[in-house]
Amino acid sequence: MTCPWHSSRFCVTDGAVKDGPATFDQPAFLVREENGKVQVRLPAPLH
Repeated sequence: MTCPWHSSRFCVTDGAVKDGPATFDQPAFLVREENGKVQVRLPAPLH
């Protein structure tokens, strides 16, 4: 995935930085589809 503002690239499966200028990984979300709706959540709290 590529940031439209800074052009940093991240792995879509785990949020790891693939190419900067970003220096921190992004949180990866757990995603599923159920009954035609997309459900998204973090795998763990951020703090």
